[in-house]
Amino acid sequence: MKDPEVLALAAREGRILISHDAGRMPGHIRRFGEAGNRTGGVFLIPQTLEIGVAIEELLLIWLVSEASEWEGRLEWLPLREPPPETCLLIRGGTKWVARSAG
Repeated sequence: MKDPEVLALAAREGRILISHDAGRMPGHIRRFGEAGNRTGGVFLIPQTLEIGVAIEELLLIWLVSEASEWEGRLEWLPLREPPPETCLLIRGGTKWVARSAG
């Protein structure tokens, strides 16, 4: 299954998508939002993040929040660190707008 199909399936099912595809997924999410779609939420986990840290972050999110709190959001793990400058996305009305953090 291709990334846009996975994103659409997760949205249809009301699921939060967790992905390592930090290079392409932000663009797919932006286009998905520009087409008037809304995700159940997306967490991007860099390949360099230790698996134990990723598991702890996801477990904490699961314990202290509701799935509905993440709808339409793109978040990088770990949450306490800012996202990479070139991949920061902001929510602008009903569209995802890519911009540089610098």
